[in-house]
Parts: sequence; structure tokens; C-alpha cells
Amino acid sequence: MNDFWIPVSRVLRMTFYVLLLSLIPWYFSSGRLFWQGFMLGIAVSLLNGLILMRKTIQTGEAAVKGGRMKGTGMLQRFVMAVFAVYVALKFPELFSLTGVIGGLTVLPLISFLVFYFYYYKRHIKAGK
Repeated sequence: MNDFWIPVSRVLRMTFYVLLLSLIPWYFSSGRLFWQGFMLGIAVSLLNGLILMRKTIQTGEAAVKGGRMKGTGMLQRFVMAVFAVYVALKFPELFSLTGVIGGLTVLPLISFLVFYFYYYKRHIKAGK
């Protein structure tokens, strides 16, 4: 399970850092709508990542016990993303739709990069 936790903890930590770092341009720039939407998208993306992590752990535990999971919570994660877009459309004076969509892509991009480089470091570079 250690092979799972190392990259997952890096992804969650890096996504949280991006969320914190997005406070700097939000505070200093005049385009606050974009950054507010971006932070909303990152927050929803982070919650979706936590849900997926929990479901992955439950699936692994069910496989060890010989059972089977019904699903990975895809509908729940999809509804959260749609709700974030709905909030951006409902309150355009508070959130930018492009910021929300950009924020929703942060965790998948970070996870792709982290898992790619983790795999490269562990398997290709090590000669496995």
C-alpha cells in the first residue's frame, strides 16, 4: 500500500499548495472573479480527489476480503463538478466560469504529472 500512498499524498499536498498559492494573485490582481472561480474549482477538485482516494481504498479492502465494490463514486464526483459550474453560472458576479473549469483540471493534471514521474523514477530509471 506504500506504493499507493506516496504519490497520492504528493498529489493532495501539491493541489493544496496550488490552492494556497492562488490566494496571492487573488489578493494582488484586479481580476478577482477569475481567481475566486479558480479557487472554487480547485476546492471541488480536491474534494473529488479525496472521494476517489477513499473509494480506491475501499475497493482494495473489498478485493482483499474477496468481495466486490458497487462503484467508485463517479456520479457523486460528477454532480459536485456540475454543481461548481452551476454556482459559477448562477453567481457570475462572484465566480468566473473559466476559473472554475480551470480549477477543476488542476488535480487531474497534477496527478498525471506526479504519477508519471513516480512511475518513471520507480520503474524505468531503476531498471524494473
